[in-house]
Amino acid sequence: MYKLISLILCLFFLGCATGRGINEGQLNMYSYDQEKAIGEQFAQMVGGQFEPLYDPQISAYVDKIGQKIVNVATDPLFDYQFRVLKHDMVNAFTVGAGYVFVTVGLMNAAPHEAGFASVVGHEIGHVLSRHVAERLTQANLLGLAASIAGGGAGQVIDLFGNVGLLQFGKANELEADRLGLQLIYRSRYNLDGAIDMFKVLKKLADDKGTSSLLGDLLATHPNTQLRIDKLKELIPQYKAKEKTTLNTESFKTIHNKVGQYLKEIQAKQKKTS
Repeated sequence: MYKLISLILCLFFLGCATGRGINEGQLNMYSYDQEKAIGEQFAQMVGGQFEPLYDPQISAYVDKIGQKIVNVATDPLFDYQFRVLKHDMVNAFTVGAGYVFVTVGLMNAAPHEAGFASVVGHEIGHVLSRHVAERLTQANLLGLAASIAGGGAGQVIDLFGNVGLLQFGKANELEADRLGLQLIYRSRYNLDGAIDMFKVLKKLADDKGTSSLLGDLLATHPNTQLRIDKLKELIPQYKAKEKTTLNTESFKTIHNKVGQYLKEIQAKQKKTS
């Protein structure tokens, strides 16, 4: 019992001592190097579960958007990799340490570049907050991971299940929304683009016929209307810029190409069903 109390107190002070002004006081027992190793392991797990999209043009576009947003972060923490998954689910997620994944379905659903950038910014917000390392710390304390240090825990942690690693919770999701909005503002994107993106997601969530396509993107997140309302409260706090980006010709080109891949994916599914 004494050792357990000592461990918990140690974790508490580790979480409080970040000094970054983000998620102060949250339990996090992992160093940056440990999180980097674990993120790499989790990224490999994702690669084993989902087919990557091998398209240099689309991959380069997504990386360009992602790196543009990362470059305005005060302290990015990690090198970032942005990967596209060949799946029709409308989904995006991070496994921490700078690994961010978006699906073909999500890119197709995005109404414009600013909307897509807002989702990428949100996932970067999770990375900056180190939410994955925090979730893994919680899993260790609950005895759900194989060890309390190092990368071995990744072998038994479920990424997407009901108690999965990516179940960040309401507070974490709203924090990532806030940080994401800050990032796309600094990147000179139109902030209303984030609202437009959430409206698309809300419509999908409200449509029972397409709800299965959302995967875990909304299932584990706060009420979509609540998130829209919170963003509307935050946007007036930002000084309007003379010129912001809502959409680009590059996005339109990529969006058309993504649409073709989506048709291929859905046609393949019909043949195998």
